[in-house]
Amino acid sequence: MASAGKRLAIGAVVVLGTAACSNGGSSGGGPLADPGPSMGEALTIDLSRVGTYGAETIENHGGAAAVLDRISYVGLSPGLRVFKTLAMHVRTQPGATRLATGMIRQFPPPHKGATLRPLAGFRVRPYRSWRDTVELLIGFRGVQKGVHSFRAFRLYYHVGGKHYVATYHDFLTVCVPYSFPLSRCNPPKRG
Repeated sequence: MASAGKRLAIGAVVVLGTAACSNGGSSGGGPLADPGPSMGEALTIDLSRVGTYGAETIENHGGAAAVLDRISYVGLSPGLRVFKTLAMHVRTQPGATRLATGMIRQFPPPHKGATLRPLAGFRVRPYRSWRDTVELLIGFRGVQKGVHSFRAFRLYYHVGGKHYVATYHDFLTVCVPYSFPLSRCNPPKRG
Protein backbone atom coordinates (compact mmCIF):
# COMPACT_ATOMS: atom_id res chain seq x y z
CA MET A 1 0.00 0.00 0.00
CA ALA A 2 1.42 3.39 -0.97
CA SER A 3 1.98 6.01 1.71
CA ALA A 4 -0.42 8.97 1.79
CA GLY A 5 2.31 11.27 0.45
CA LYS A 6 3.06 8.99 -2.50
CA ARG A 7 -0.65 8.50 -3.23
CA LEU A 8 -1.12 12.27 -3.20
CA ALA A 9 1.76 12.80 -5.62
CA ILE A 10 0.35 10.14 -7.94
CA GLY A 11 -3.29 11.19 -7.76
CA ALA A 12 -3.34 14.98 -7.80
CA VAL A 13 -3.02 17.39 -10.67
CA VAL A 14 -2.75 21.12 -10.25
CA VAL A 15 -4.13 23.29 -12.99
CA LEU A 16 -3.31 26.98 -12.92
CA GLY A 17 -4.90 29.68 -14.96
CA THR A 18 -6.43 33.06 -14.84
CA ALA A 19 -10.03 34.09 -14.72
CA ALA A 20 -11.78 37.39 -14.66
CA CYS A 21 -13.15 38.36 -11.28
CA SER A 22 -16.89 37.85 -11.09
CA ASN A 23 -18.59 38.93 -7.91
CA GLY A 24 -22.21 38.38 -7.05
CA GLY A 25 -24.50 40.14 -4.62
CA SER A 26 -25.62 43.73 -4.46
CA SER A 27 -22.45 44.88 -2.74
CA GLY A 28 -19.99 43.07 -5.01
CA GLY A 29 -16.81 41.36 -3.91
CA GLY A 30 -15.69 44.10 -1.54
CA PRO A 31 -12.32 44.03 0.24
CA LEU A 32 -11.95 40.22 -0.15
CA ALA A 33 -12.64 40.26 -3.92
CA ASP A 34 -10.86 37.64 -6.01
CA PRO A 35 -7.63 39.19 -7.35
CA GLY A 36 -7.96 37.35 -10.68
CA PRO A 37 -5.59 34.35 -10.77
CA SER A 38 -7.43 31.11 -10.13
CA MET A 39 -6.38 27.62 -9.24
CA GLY A 40 -7.99 24.26 -9.57
CA GLU A 41 -7.12 20.75 -8.57
CA ALA A 42 -8.09 17.23 -9.51
CA LEU A 43 -7.71 14.20 -7.28
CA THR A 44 -8.54 10.52 -7.40
CA ILE A 45 -9.91 9.13 -4.15
CA ASP A 46 -11.70 6.03 -2.90
CA LEU A 47 -15.44 6.07 -2.29
CA SER A 48 -16.42 7.83 0.98
CA ARG A 49 -12.81 8.73 1.85
CA VAL A 50 -12.42 12.33 3.05
CA GLY A 51 -10.05 14.95 1.70
CA THR A 52 -9.09 18.60 2.14
CA TYR A 53 -8.80 21.19 -0.61
CA GLY A 54 -6.73 24.23 0.45
CA ALA A 55 -8.75 26.21 -2.04
CA GLU A 56 -7.74 29.79 -1.68
CA THR A 57 -5.71 32.27 0.27
CA ILE A 58 -7.55 35.51 0.85
CA GLU A 59 -6.42 38.98 1.84
CA ASN A 60 -8.48 41.84 3.20
CA HIS A 61 -7.69 44.99 1.21
CA GLY A 62 -10.05 47.14 3.27
CA GLY A 63 -9.52 49.15 6.43
CA ALA A 64 -11.58 47.05 8.88
CA ALA A 65 -11.84 43.35 9.77
CA ALA A 66 -14.04 41.21 7.53
CA VAL A 67 -16.11 38.51 9.24
CA LEU A 68 -16.76 35.35 7.21
CA ASP A 69 -20.37 34.14 7.20
CA ARG A 70 -20.66 31.17 4.86
CA ILE A 71 -19.58 29.62 1.59
CA SER A 72 -21.55 28.16 -1.33
CA TYR A 73 -20.45 26.22 -4.41
CA VAL A 74 -21.18 26.86 -8.10
CA GLY A 75 -21.91 23.74 -10.16
CA LEU A 76 -21.57 21.28 -7.26
CA SER A 77 -22.03 17.73 -8.56
CA PRO A 78 -24.41 15.43 -6.66
CA GLY A 79 -21.60 12.85 -6.17
CA LEU A 80 -19.41 15.30 -4.25
CA ARG A 81 -20.23 16.27 -0.68
CA VAL A 82 -18.61 19.33 0.86
CA PHE A 83 -19.08 18.81 4.59
CA LYS A 84 -17.02 21.46 6.36
CA THR A 85 -14.89 24.53 5.65
CA LEU A 86 -12.22 25.75 8.03
CA ALA A 87 -10.10 28.91 7.97
CA MET A 88 -6.65 29.66 9.34
CA HIS A 89 -4.06 32.40 9.26
CA VAL A 90 -1.31 31.10 7.02
CA ARG A 91 1.27 30.89 9.77
CA THR A 92 0.96 31.39 13.49
CA GLN A 93 4.46 30.54 14.70
CA PRO A 94 7.97 31.01 13.30
CA GLY A 95 9.29 28.03 11.36
CA ALA A 96 5.85 26.56 10.63
CA THR A 97 4.79 25.88 7.07
CA ARG A 98 2.92 28.87 5.66
CA LEU A 99 -0.01 26.87 4.29
CA ALA A 100 -1.78 23.86 5.79
CA THR A 101 -2.34 22.03 2.51
CA GLY A 102 -3.00 22.21 -1.20
CA MET A 103 -4.87 18.92 -1.54
CA ILE A 104 -4.70 15.90 0.74
CA ARG A 105 -6.68 12.72 1.40
CA GLN A 106 -7.37 13.59 5.00
CA PHE A 107 -9.55 16.01 6.98
CA PRO A 108 -8.61 18.04 8.83
CA PRO A 109 -5.15 18.44 7.28
CA PRO A 110 -1.95 18.36 9.34
CA HIS A 111 -1.53 21.89 10.68
CA LYS A 112 1.51 22.14 12.92
CA GLY A 113 1.85 25.70 14.16
CA ALA A 114 -1.57 26.82 12.93
CA THR A 115 -4.99 27.05 14.53
CA LEU A 116 -7.88 25.84 12.40
CA ARG A 117 -11.24 27.50 13.06
CA PRO A 118 -14.74 27.14 11.58
CA LEU A 119 -15.35 29.48 8.65
CA ALA A 120 -18.46 31.14 10.16
CA GLY A 121 -17.33 34.00 12.38
CA PHE A 122 -13.66 33.89 11.32
CA ARG A 123 -12.17 37.41 11.24
CA VAL A 124 -9.88 38.42 8.37
CA ARG A 125 -7.71 41.32 9.50
CA PRO A 126 -6.81 44.15 7.11
CA TYR A 127 -3.76 43.07 5.12
CA ARG A 128 -0.45 44.46 6.39
CA SER A 129 1.85 41.43 5.86
CA TRP A 130 1.67 37.73 4.94
CA ARG A 131 0.62 37.02 8.55
CA ASP A 132 -2.79 38.54 7.74
CA THR A 133 -3.44 36.16 4.83
CA VAL A 134 -6.06 33.46 5.45
CA GLU A 135 -6.30 29.99 3.90
CA LEU A 136 -9.67 28.31 3.36
CA LEU A 137 -9.70 24.52 3.86
CA ILE A 138 -12.64 22.71 2.28
CA GLY A 139 -13.48 19.22 3.56
CA PHE A 140 -15.00 16.94 0.91
CA ARG A 141 -15.99 13.34 0.21
CA GLY A 142 -16.80 11.50 -3.04
CA VAL A 143 -20.08 9.66 -2.44
CA GLN A 144 -20.51 7.89 -5.78
CA LYS A 145 -18.25 6.60 -8.55
CA GLY A 146 -17.41 8.93 -11.41
CA VAL A 147 -16.15 12.48 -12.00
CA HIS A 148 -17.53 15.10 -9.58
CA SER A 149 -16.71 18.76 -9.12
CA PHE A 150 -17.59 22.34 -8.41
CA ARG A 151 -16.61 25.20 -10.77
CA ALA A 152 -16.24 28.03 -8.27
CA PHE A 153 -17.22 29.07 -4.79
CA ARG A 154 -18.85 32.14 -3.30
CA LEU A 155 -17.66 33.58 -0.02
CA TYR A 156 -20.29 35.52 1.96
CA TYR A 157 -18.99 37.94 4.58
CA HIS A 158 -19.56 41.28 6.19
CA VAL A 159 -17.60 44.32 7.31
CA GLY A 160 -19.55 46.13 9.98
CA GLY A 161 -23.15 46.22 8.74
CA LYS A 162 -22.29 45.89 5.02
CA HIS A 163 -22.56 42.45 3.41
CA TYR A 164 -20.51 41.18 0.46
CA VAL A 165 -20.24 38.15 -1.81
CA ALA A 166 -16.90 37.37 -3.48
CA THR A 167 -16.75 34.68 -6.18
CA TYR A 168 -13.54 32.67 -6.58
CA HIS A 169 -13.10 30.62 -9.75
CA ASP A 170 -11.03 27.96 -7.99
CA PHE A 171 -12.46 24.58 -8.99
CA LEU A 172 -12.21 21.10 -7.53
CA THR A 173 -12.53 17.82 -9.45
CA VAL A 174 -12.77 14.54 -7.53
CA CYS A 175 -12.69 11.22 -9.39
CA VAL A 176 -13.88 8.07 -7.62
CA PRO A 177 -12.43 5.48 -7.10
CA TYR A 178 -8.73 5.99 -6.50
CA SER A 179 -7.98 3.68 -9.46
CA PHE A 180 -9.80 6.12 -11.80
CA PRO A 181 -7.38 7.01 -14.65
CA LEU A 182 -5.90 10.39 -13.75
CA SER A 183 -5.71 11.29 -17.46
CA ARG A 184 -9.54 11.21 -17.54
CA CYS A 185 -10.01 13.14 -14.26
CA ASN A 186 -10.60 16.44 -16.03
CA PRO A 187 -11.63 19.73 -14.44
CA PRO A 188 -15.08 21.11 -15.23
CA LYS A 189 -15.49 23.29 -18.28
CA ARG A 190 -15.98 26.96 -17.45
CA GLY A 191 -19.38 28.25 -18.20
